[in-house]
Amino acid sequence: MTPASVTNAGDTPVSADCTSPGYHVIGNGIVSVAKATGTVQLAQTAFTYTGTAHVLDPSIAEEAGASCTATPASVTDAGTYAIAIDCVGSNYDASGSVNVSVAKAVGSVSFGATSFVFDGSVHVTTAVITEESANTAACSLSYVPEAPLHAGNATAQAVCDGTNYTASASTTLDVAPASLTLDLTGTGSFVFDDVDHAAGINVGGEVNGFPALTTISYNGSASAPHDVGTYAVIGALDAGVTDYTASNATGQIEITPASATISISNLVQEFDGQPKPVTTSSNPSGLSVDVTYDGSATPPSAVGTYAVVANIADPNYSGSASATLEIIEAAAPDLGVTIAVDRPFAQYGSVLSYTITVSNLGNRDVASASVTDLLPAELDAGTATWSCIASGGADCTDSGSGDLIDSASFPLGSSATWLLAVAIRTDQPIPGEVIANAASVSASGDVDAINDQADVNVQVVLFRDGFEFEADPP
Repeated sequence: MTPASVTNAGDTPVSADCTSPGYHVIGNGIVSVAKATGTVQLAQTAFTYTGTAHVLDPSIAEEAGASCTATPASVTDAGTYAIAIDCVGSNYDASGSVNVSVAKAVGSVSFGATSFVFDGSVHVTTAVITEESANTAACSLSYVPEAPLHAGNATAQAVCDGTNYTASASTTLDVAPASLTLDLTGTGSFVFDDVDHAAGINVGGEVNGFPALTTISYNGSASAPHDVGTYAVIGALDAGVTDYTASNATGQIEITPASATISISNLVQEFDGQPKPVTTSSNPSGLSVDVTYDGSATPPSAVGTYAVVANIADPNYSGSASATLEIIEAAAPDLGVTIAVDRPFAQYGSVLSYTITVSNLGNRDVASASVTDLLPAELDAGTATWSCIASGGADCTDSGSGDLIDSASFPLGSSATWLLAVAIRTDQPIPGEVIANAASVSASGDVDAINDQADVNVQVVLFRDGFEFEADPP
């Protein structure tokens, strides 16, 4: 037979020349070979999204070069596709479905705002796949440690699964402190008043519900000023405040000394060899006072006069006063008395006129002295009258009768004179015919008793030349 065999599908003409012992046959015919059923395939079934179409290459697995069509002929977006393939080959026909996958490409992440200023709200950001930005739901966000409320930072992590892309990334969210303004109140100048002068501080720009703690210092101390001085005042945010920032507020508090008055006493003192400090008192009371005497802080002891200057020594007060200290000789009050009579000789019954003078001879005023002339028995006290004449500021009783018994006062250098008139008695003889009359003065502390008494004598006579006519009228 010619051809002796057929392989490929189709109709093949054949001829036969057959010989047998009894026969010889020659003939022609057609031999048909039907196509086999083949298997469809694609050259590539797995792709990654690129944004362009992936053209499919179908074929029959058992026969290269077959004419094949794929529906669809290409794929673009990520996903899994069932591709219908029909092929016609020389020896095979094939049809079927092959799955094709387009994997999502790895994209990048674009974050929204990542820088904020503290405003009391929780701050979050947004994330999209950069290559697929319209797909706003593709990304989920988480925050480490959490979405920030307060100033500081946190990490935002995005995991994205879009239509054609996947992506993941992280970024840092920064929350900056909000800016505040600080203004001091209560600064300025004050007069010391024994109370603390604390400044205040006004804060501008705080977020509602989130007050800013502040501190105020005075020359670096937290204690409000009380005493005289100048204090630099600084208002600042507390060191623990992190949600705010502010420039320090500065100012000054000045406390000036309050006025005080000084009274100086004990300015006249007697010499005794000891220092003689003056006595001071202040208003307000109890303040320390520095005293100088002619410029020296040592109290003097010698007799003399000294310029006294007193100054408040308390730093919170100011005030001064001046006076004169006089150290006088030791007290030596001394009153002296003298007595005189108008005649040395007199008759019985005649009137004698006595002049009694008391003088202040010492170095002190005498506030009270007793002046006496207790008339002797030879004189008729019932007829006695007296009057006093004071000088130099002395004080005595204007007049009286009988024995002279008077109280008087004698400033330094003063004196008083008593004029006493009294008749000589006639009803009894006078022993020795002499009338002795004595006057005395007494005062507390008198240092000289010798001059505290004086006396005078009058000779009583019956006759003396010219006596009975003019010298001693009855």
